[in-house]
Amino acid sequence: MEKLLFSTPSQVWEEGLPVGNGKLGGMLFGSPRDAHLQCNEDSLWHGGPRDRNSQASRLNLPEIRSLIFKEELIQAQDLMQTSMTGIPEFQRHYMPAGELILRNQQSGKLQQYQRALDLQRALVIEIYEVDETAYQVELLASYPDNLMAYRVQASKKKDTKFGIHLTRSRGLYHELRCQADEKQGVLTILGQTGEQGVAYAQQVKVVTDGQLHLIGQYLTIESFQELIVYTTIATTYREHDPFRYCKEKLVSLTLDSWRKVKAKHLRDYQRLYQKISFDLGTAKTAELPVLLQQARTGKVSPSLIQLMFHFGRYLLISSSRPGTLPANLQGVWNKDLMPPWDSKYTININTEMNYWPA
Repeated sequence: MEKLLFSTPSQVWEEGLPVGNGKLGGMLFGSPRDAHLQCNEDSLWHGGPRDRNSQASRLNLPEIRSLIFKEELIQAQDLMQTSMTGIPEFQRHYMPAGELILRNQQSGKLQQYQRALDLQRALVIEIYEVDETAYQVELLASYPDNLMAYRVQASKKKDTKFGIHLTRSRGLYHELRCQADEKQGVLTILGQTGEQGVAYAQQVKVVTDGQLHLIGQYLTIESFQELIVYTTIATTYREHDPFRYCKEKLVSLTLDSWRKVKAKHLRDYQRLYQKISFDLGTAKTAELPVLLQQARTGKVSPSLIQLMFHFGRYLLISSSRPGTLPANLQGVWNKDLMPPWDSKYTININTEMNYWPA
């Protein structure tokens, strides 16, 4: 069983469960009362092109060579550090897209919570109960349809209530557009990533069999048994009009579209994932925190080795596909406006390490 299993919600982004299709990335974290789907798009980088070449590099190259041949290596190193770095020293950084806030607002006690990342199907699954209502959540990132889909099913309509909100890093976008009727709602953010940076759009479409209300920038869905949140993102790196691209991608999607989206996703993903079989004879897998705690005491389970092998393959399939940019330092997942090491490409070893599983 190739699943990362947990019986408690994640507390922070780093404990979340990732999905991706190469271009789009999503990290689902938090409890059902305050879940976050933090989103990324692989071409959403700060600023535009710039020439960082230093004229001092060429001028000081003969002296650096001379110092090396004289075996005056410390002096050569000092001169290299001052003359061979780019201006400015730091490269452009990778940035987050929007963040979906997803709140189950049904009153009552939340219990029987479980979550999993199914590596064989590239699905995040949550199950839990609120009083006598059972919920199942599924999240996927589809490469064929270039979208993410978040589906919530409830065992009955009575008392169900859900809130949905789209934002970006403390409201750092240029424009928010909202529209809704009783059965569907659309939220869109638009902006640009700094001087000469790409323009972007992220659109969210919510469809339901319940009653949908729009208040300001917040969607509320009541008395439902099914709701689906579709979202996609585009930038001017690939699309002349990112807003139009997102609108055309989502406009025809309904509740019934889920089955086709999921079926295409499974066929596409499993075509790659099933190329390799790796089994250490572990028929049953414990929760991941249990396996990690055992490893800390020196008891490394074959289940953990098997899971980590498949998890590495999953991450590469999810962050790098034909037509996408290469996986960066964090694959395609990043929550920070100023991420560690800029979440960029470092080609002395890290980019190569990303592709070892391939």
